[in-house]
Parts: sequence; structure tokens; C-alpha cells
Amino acid sequence: MVSKWAKACSIISATALFLGVSACGSANTNSGGTAEGITAEDVEKALTDDSKTVELTFWAPSYNAMKASVEAFQKKYPHIKIDFVNPGSSSDFNTKLQNAITAKKGVPEVVQFGYDSYGQFAMTGGLLNFKNDSLEKYLGDKYLDAAWKGVHLAGGLYAIPQDIAPMVMYVRQDILDQYGLKTPTTWDEFYEIGKQLHEKNPDLYMSYLELGQSKYWSNYYREAGAKIWGVGSDTSLSLDFDSDKAKSVDEFLTKCIKDGVLEPVNSGTDEFNRDMNNGRYASWIDEEWRGNLIRSSFPSQSGKWKVYQLPSWEKGAKSVTTGAGSVLSVTAATDPSKRAAAIAFADWINSSEESIQAFQDSNNGFFFMAAKSFRDNYGEGEEDPYFGQNVSKLYFEAADNINSDWEYLPFGVQLDTMFTDVMAPGLEAKEDVATTASKYSDAIKNYAEKQGFTVTVK
Repeated sequence: MVSKWAKACSIISATALFLGVSACGSANTNSGGTAEGITAEDVEKALTDDSKTVELTFWAPSYNAMKASVEAFQKKYPHIKIDFVNPGSSSDFNTKLQNAITAKKGVPEVVQFGYDSYGQFAMTGGLLNFKNDSLEKYLGDKYLDAAWKGVHLAGGLYAIPQDIAPMVMYVRQDILDQYGLKTPTTWDEFYEIGKQLHEKNPDLYMSYLELGQSKYWSNYYREAGAKIWGVGSDTSLSLDFDSDKAKSVDEFLTKCIKDGVLEPVNSGTDEFNRDMNNGRYASWIDEEWRGNLIRSSFPSQSGKWKVYQLPSWEKGAKSVTTGAGSVLSVTAATDPSKRAAAIAFADWINSSEESIQAFQDSNNGFFFMAAKSFRDNYGEGEEDPYFGQNVSKLYFEAADNINSDWEYLPFGVQLDTMFTDVMAPGLEAKEDVATTASKYSDAIKNYAEKQGFTVTVK
């Protein structure tokens, strides 16, 4: 469910994104507002000073999921009145927001994005950059390192983390046991065990490789420490698809695809759901929220699934990746007199115990929050009868080991479009991954340069 927020914020057409970026100007025209002069004291005072009323409009694609938290805030701080708006579908949200920013009319003060989609608005001046020493310290101390790193872009601070989705490996233990195979702890073991499984039963695969979104592919590189792209400034990007670490991942994925360990498929189909239910895949590598969906989708398979940490690239190494999550941003169009209150609202929604409690209660504990305080109330967990494990502890351990040396390119929607147009056909055709990735790198470079970025290829 967490990544559905990111997905909801990212699945719009390439045309819509292109028009949105063009409407704001090229990459080097970031003229958004800053929070210079706003201190931590100002943010705290905005919550406690009820001598004046502040009105804020908040747009969130996950309207229903956030409703309880917003109501809790409104009850505690009635002097900050929240006009909570459901902006509709993901494409409607992005289009409406871009149109409002371009027209300079009807722009909400606070908006919800995915980590991989706020960048397109940040780099084109649509979001408030509230980076300063006071707010960095005050806000940064409240959130997990990887989540906090994820809301920085090109030296600026454009959002407050809401949730983060550590990746784990869900395993059909009964399938591995049936074929006398152990659970892999390294990617080398994953390949060898998956190869044996496919040889024993050619209808089965160790797992699948997602063709519908770029992040599941790029997560292999992130976990391996292969930083295939980066953001230098609001005008410069870097691409590095040829590092030794990247090449190792290329080789691993290539042999997994060719030897029947990973099947390249699009998971957004009824056929995929049937295949997963029927045991075509012995594992599901996904974000922590997937466990709830496995439980609700396959109730008859209780006791057959187990949860494990991701295999590591080196035995004993602890580096985990994340499927992203969501953030709250303040728009650059926000009146300066409202900015402290907008930041205070976003921070309270994302980090206060009251908000987190309301959020979890109304969503059946579906979300892994980015706030450090989340661990205080949910870190111990208890045995999940479906998995026969304390899965909460596994999720927190995974979150502690997320590789934070990663950046999201400021055009996440187009990145996915290029992935499905360029990478997916090559993966499906079982080309060498390095060859297909080189084409993908070229496509990213060409697109970025057309948007005004200087691109360095390492």
C-alpha cells in the first residue's frame, strides 16, 4: 500500500509530464520560494499560537488513508483550518497541480507526492525549499536517515518524509521445501537455488522481474551500492551505468533471466495474480506492505509464506533497498505568512504519535512510517499468525539497513515511461541487461538534456 502512493503519484502519461515541465521552464529556471528566516521556533509557535486563524489547503491522492490523521490535527489545532481536498486520480492530481502553478491561481499550500515524483515540481520552482540550519536540525532528527536523505534534491530540502517502504523477501516456504531447497541469503545462492528449482520444474521460477515500473529494476543496483544516477544541482545530473558494481548487477540479472530464475513480467495483470496464487513464483521481492496484501489475497496459504531479509550481494553484508513511499511538500506559492504553519502541519501529520496512531488504526497498520517515533509504539510487534513470525521486527531491521546513498531523478514519470519503452522489451527478449541498460541510459540522457539539464556520463 505504501508504494501505491508512490505509484499513484507517478503513473501519468509522458506527454502530461513533458507539458508540465515545459510549462514551468527548463531545469535551470528553478525560481521557487525559500524558507529563509523561518526557524524551528516559528514552526512550533505556529502550532501553539492560537491568536490568529490560518487557513491551509491540502491535496492528497491518498485522501481516504490520511483522513483520520487530518481530523486528529484539526481537533488539536482548530486555529489552523485545513481544507482537505481529494484531487482525484493520479493523473488528475498532477495535471491539476501543474495547471494551478502555471496559472498562479488556486495552488494548495500542502501537497502529497511519492519520493520519486516530487522532484519534477521541485526542480521547476513549484515547491518551497525550506532548507536552513534550524529546520534541518529540528526536522531531520525526527526521521530515518534514508527517508530524510530522500527529501533532499540538488542541495535543497523540498519535503517532509511520510512513510518509507523497506524491501524484504516473501517466500513460499512450502515450494522450496517440496523441492528440497533452502532459503537463499545471498544473491549468488538465490541464482543457484532458483536455477535448481527451474530445472526441477520448468513451470516454476524463483521470482519475477517487474516490467511495469523502473524502481523494482533499479532497486537491485541500489542495494548493491551501484549509484547509476545522481543529481548534482538543479541544472546537472550524472549517469553511471558502467561502474564495476553496475556491471555485476547486469551480469546477475542477465543470467537469472536466461536461466529461468527470474521471469520478466508485468505484475499489473490478472494473469500475474493467478500465477502468484498458483505458486509459479517461489518468492516475492517487494515492500513491507506486501505482507498485508499477501495475507488478504491468499488466505488459504496461511503458514506457507515466510518473510526474510533480502539476499545480500556479499555474505553478511547489510544493505537494503526501499520501494520509496510518500512525502508532504509545501508549495512555493504559499503566502509567506502561512509557511511556518504549513511546515508545522506537514511535520505533525508525519511524525506525531497522535497522527501515526490515527493513521495506523484507520489503515490496519498498513504503512511503515518514516518517523523515528514509529518504532517506539510499533517496533516490538508480535507474532503474525499468517506468517508464523514477528514480521514487524524484520521490517524494522530492514529499515535500519536501507542504503541512503541514492537519489531520485527529477522526472520519475518519464523515467518509468522510458523504462517500459526501452528496458522492458529488452528484458522480455532476454537481451544482455548491460546492452539494454546502455540504451536506457542514452534515453535518459537525451530526455534530460532536452529539459535543460547538463548530463555527465561516467
